[in-house]
Amino acid sequence: ETRCHPCPTGAYCWGRDNIGAQSGYWRTNSKEVNFLECHKTEACLSSSYQEEAGVEQGSCNENSGYQGPLCASCADGYILGSDYSCSKCPDIGIILVIALATSIAVIAVFTFMIRSTIINAYQERSQTSIYLKILANYIQVMQLVATFDAQWSDEVLNLFQVFEQLSAVSDQLPYFSCLFPANNPKRVYTLLLVSFVLPAIVLLFNTLGWIFYGYLKGISCLAVKDMGICSVVVIISLLHPMLVKRGVSMFQCHQIGDETYLRSDYSIECQTSEHNFWTFTIAVPSLLIWGLGFPALMGIVLIRDRRQLDDLSTKI
Repeated sequence: ETRCHPCPTGAYCWGRDNIGAQSGYWRTNSKEVNFLECHKTEACLSSSYQEEAGVEQGSCNENSGYQGPLCASCADGYILGSDYSCSKCPDIGIILVIALATSIAVIAVFTFMIRSTIINAYQERSQTSIYLKILANYIQVMQLVATFDAQWSDEVLNLFQVFEQLSAVSDQLPYFSCLFPANNPKRVYTLLLVSFVLPAIVLLFNTLGWIFYGYLKGISCLAVKDMGICSVVVIISLLHPMLVKRGVSMFQCHQIGDETYLRSDYSIECQTSEHNFWTFTIAVPSLLIWGLGFPALMGIVLIRDRRQLDDLSTKI
């Protein structure tokens, strides 16, 4: 018995069982009747265009680098943006320049925040450091909220993208994915590993730097310790959104048919042995140490010294 069904959302229906995808929609194969909306409209080709070009239905705009499930992955020579857009990778020289510029900018921000915190600690009732910390905390909260998968409106998503642009570290690290072939999980897992060890490396150089500075200036060990702890708090606080975002991203998966893919890179399948290994050996410890452990430690210290908040060591 023949039955007629409404034309699926995102499909063109030409009669009988001849259907195809509209622009911005994708399906797992040419027999599938469920059409999924793509993250980027231009990434998924419409059936009318496919017929004229002689391209198989459900294909991606490969000329612009799109490929994979939902056309949400990028081919070799392209970099995946936070909005699932594919753009061509810059030359290796430009990547190195970006890395150098980003490092200089991050060091400058760290230095400014640490210096302002230490200087204002010696001033009575100084408000500058407080305002800077409130602004930094606000940006961090907005970046963390953007990490969670929710049905945000376009206006809110645009606002999140503005705050993501302020996170230089998390924005520039993906450029290093250009050094890996497409569909190579090592690029995602390498960035995860870098995010995990980065705070430890930064804190090591921070400690050595303060020891050397104290030796040159003849500063007491107690003062060096206080300024070193101040630097640690500022550095980890500024890196906190990026660290949490990387860790949480390993748990954010999207089921398409019988398969589940990582939302941060649809070329990686979730729940595989490799994905589970990196999730539970790197992502989970990173969230426990940097995401939860460090803020909990700061809270404990503040509670312990709640009656000594005006002391210089506590203010620093």
